[in-house]
Amino acid sequence: MSSKKYTLLALVMCFALNGVFAQMAGTPDYSDSTKVRAKNMAQQNEWANGLASSPFPAKPRDAWQLGVSGGYAGIFGDVTASGWNVGLSARKALGYVVSVRPGISYGKITGLGYENQFSTSNLPSQVRDRYELAPPTGIGTTTFVPNFETELITPSLDFLVSLNNIMFHKKQSNWNYYLLVGYSPMSYKTSMNALDANGAAYSYAGVDFFGKRGDIKDKLEEVLDDDFETDARTRNRRQNFNEGGEAQRQWRHSINAGAGFERRLGDIVSLSGEVKYTFSGDDYIDGIAYTAPGMHTSGNDAVMFANLGLNFNLGLKSRKKYLQQAGKDDAPAADLGQFPGNKVAPLWMLNPLGQPYGELSNPTRMNMPKSWLEDSDSDGVPDQFDLEPNTPAGSPVDTRGRSRDTDGDGVPDYLDKELITPTSCQPVNADGVGKCPDPACCSAIVTQVQQPACNIGSLPSVQFSGSSSKLATSSNAILDAAAEQIKANPACKICVVGHGGSSKREQQLSWDRVNSVINYMVETKGISRDRFVFKYGEAGDANTVDLQDCTGEDGPNTVPAPHPQYRSSK
Repeated sequence: MSSKKYTLLALVMCFALNGVFAQMAGTPDYSDSTKVRAKNMAQQNEWANGLASSPFPAKPRDAWQLGVSGGYAGIFGDVTASGWNVGLSARKALGYVVSVRPGISYGKITGLGYENQFSTSNLPSQVRDRYELAPPTGIGTTTFVPNFETELITPSLDFLVSLNNIMFHKKQSNWNYYLLVGYSPMSYKTSMNALDANGAAYSYAGVDFFGKRGDIKDKLEEVLDDDFETDARTRNRRQNFNEGGEAQRQWRHSINAGAGFERRLGDIVSLSGEVKYTFSGDDYIDGIAYTAPGMHTSGNDAVMFANLGLNFNLGLKSRKKYLQQAGKDDAPAADLGQFPGNKVAPLWMLNPLGQPYGELSNPTRMNMPKSWLEDSDSDGVPDQFDLEPNTPAGSPVDTRGRSRDTDGDGVPDYLDKELITPTSCQPVNADGVGKCPDPACCSAIVTQVQQPACNIGSLPSVQFSGSSSKLATSSNAILDAAAEQIKANPACKICVVGHGGSSKREQQLSWDRVNSVINYMVETKGISRDRFVFKYGEAGDANTVDLQDCTGEDGPNTVPAPHPQYRSSK
């Protein structure tokens, strides 16, 4: 018995490992109305049109699954018994978790009670006499060794509950595990090998029942023939399909319970393994109900089925064939739900969370609000904070997005032809030129004041979050605007100033952030590195890097990392 169990386990592992190349189906395409039943099209259309009255898509039409199976069958009763069975089933999803599976199986189980002798009360009366009566009619004993064969026909209606197809943290799994419970009107017929070829009772005088099991079985096989000639006793019960005498096939209301797995071998075929117990409430399936005259054995018999099976999804097309027809031989693997036809894969193979999670990360049909970080005029200030959201491209702005007016004459810098007009010379004309003429003796000084070497004005700051040294998308926009200012003022030198504490880790993080800003301006915006001064670890907000005009100040544009062992990688 145990050796057969280990053999079965080895077969299951072999088949399972052989299927590691397979992939489960993933997410159905809910927008494909060809896979929706006509009666559900109203709901589907409302969902597709984004109507609030129907926020859910219609359930897609999924495939039936046809299964063939076979394997071990055994009776858990009074006598050690094992055999085989084969079966046929059809499975249909009721939802993503529960499916229903009608089926039928046929099997034969044989048993030999070599562990002990049982009461002849288990035998029909005419056979019992040949054991119990004195010679020459009988052999004068009240015990015998049961040797039986049970033929089973087991229709069933099982409900399967999938355990792992609804996944919150990944799209799909290569396996599907399930539990099952169901009903079977089990039919059996048990025959006993109680008489020899001459119709006489067996004598076990030469069998040492206290010896080794192997020796006991060998001796019994020498005594017993292979003819199961006697119909076993049964318990007639009106509440079942028939009263059933010993010669009749018995029918029993039975409850099924079990567990199994399914592993895809392709788009249409899958491998399954299952263990199922059928509880009938009958103690006569193995033909034994008495240990001694008038004494019933304890407990009813149960039948166990341990099967491997092949399952076929009906009405689906092969993924490989579809890709070849579509000219997409090198295309990534698609979900079964996205194949042509009017069906998706059986629902227990699909993860219903795939579509809503995918929609959240990459919206295709949701009515999304306008992004609060949108920057319509690309001045580096998000619209939510921009007090002047339509400034011309490239014009310098302050931190609130307003056009900069350096001399406060009312003419923005991008239109001002006299960038710095003394207050005494204001008001100015439309070009920003004041009313004061240039004195001949001071023209050089006035020229120097009006046209300074560097008039870049204030520059923005860049914000970082957490312990990251990578530039955010919003920071790139700010630096893009600053780069235009810097390019428009080639005489200016720019200090890039990072802040941080006194610890080695904070000093290194400050260096990393300054380095990120300078590298972006040099490598992405094409500004010479010589125009920057590298400063880090200064007092201030540790999450901020400032751009400052430091024309005339000398300093290095590159600095070795102070503590490279703490360099940030994020």
